[in-house]
Amino acid sequence: GKALSAPKKAIDYVEDEEGVYTYTIAGDIGGTNSRMALYKTNLDSDDLGEVLYSFKYKNAPFDSFTSVVKRFIDDATKNTGISTEDINSAAFAIAGPVFANTVKFTNLEWPIVDGEEMSETLGINIEIINDFVGLSQGLVTLERDDVLVINKGVPVENGVKCCVGAGTGLGEAFLTYNRDLKQYEAWPSEGGHSDFVPRTQEQLEMAHWIRSRIYDKEVCQNLGARISVERICSGGGLMNTYEFLRQRYPEKVDPYYDAKYEEADAKTKPAVITDGAFADMDNSLMGRTVKIFLSTLGSEVANAGLKFLPLGGVYIAGGIVPKLIERFLAPPESCDIFNPE
Repeated sequence: GKALSAPKKAIDYVEDEEGVYTYTIAGDIGGTNSRMALYKTNLDSDDLGEVLYSFKYKNAPFDSFTSVVKRFIDDATKNTGISTEDINSAAFAIAGPVFANTVKFTNLEWPIVDGEEMSETLGINIEIINDFVGLSQGLVTLERDDVLVINKGVPVENGVKCCVGAGTGLGEAFLTYNRDLKQYEAWPSEGGHSDFVPRTQEQLEMAHWIRSRIYDKEVCQNLGARISVERICSGGGLMNTYEFLRQRYPEKVDPYYDAKYEEADAKTKPAVITDGAFADMDNSLMGRTVKIFLSTLGSEVANAGLKFLPLGGVYIAGGIVPKLIERFLAPPESCDIFNPE
C-alpha cells in the first residue's frame, strides 16, 4: 500500500482570551453536490466549532475536485476576511472507496483524488474519508429531536449502529464502540453494490430489462451478468425503474409528467419522478416507481440489519428519503416497507 507522508504544513493556532483555535474545512462530497464549511474550532472545548462560512457547489461545472476546493477557499477567505495561510487542515467525506488517503469517485467522472498531492498543491493538511464514514461519525452527535423514528425499539448501550442512504448512489456504513477509547468508530462498506434480488415477477422483468441496457446480449445470457441494488435504489435507480415501467405499461403513461421528465436533464429527472408520484401515488407509473424504490430500500435496510446486527440503531439517510418522508408515515406503506425482518 501507499505510505502516508508527514503533514505538509505545521498546524498554526490562533490564541486569545477565549482559548486556542484552529481553522479547518469540512466537506461532504457526493456525486451531485459538494457541501463545504469553514470552521473555527476551540481546541479547549468538545464543541464542534463555529461555522464561519459554508456553501454548496454543483459538481457538474468543475473538472476536478481540487478545483472545487480552490473555489471554496477563495470564496471563504473573501467572505470572512481570514487569510488562506490561516486555514491549515481539511477533511473531506467523499463518495467512493478510500485507500491510503486516495479515492476514485463512484458516480462522477473526475480524476482520482489524492489527499497527499492536494496537501502539496494547496498547502494544507488534507484527510480523505468515505462519505458514509463521515455521515456515520455524525450519527453520534445527533440529539433526539434530530431524528424521526420509523420503527421503535430499545437500543443496546454501545451496540453496533448502521446507516443506509440513497442519493446519487446507495451508501452503507456501520459503527462499533471502542471500549478502550470510549467512543464509536465508523467503518466503510460498499454494500450498495451488492446484488439486487427481485422479490416479484415485475421486479424480475425489470432486472432483466436493466441488465440488457448495461450488457450486450451475449453477456446477458451468461449467469455472471448482474446488477446491483444501487441500480434501483438511487437517483439513477428511480430513472431505471420509471423507464422500465413506461415501456412495460405505455397506456399508463401520464403525458404531462412524462413530458417534464423528457425535458429534464439527468440530475433533475429523479425530482420530476417524485413530483409526479406525489401528484398520484396510487395510480401513476411515477407513483409505482417510488413504491418500488421504497420497497427495495426497505429490503436493503432489513438486509443491513441482518449483516451488521445493529442493536444500537439503524439509521436511514441520503438525499432522496427526506423528500419522501410522508410515505414513511402513511400506513400501510410504512408497515409493509419497513417490516422488521
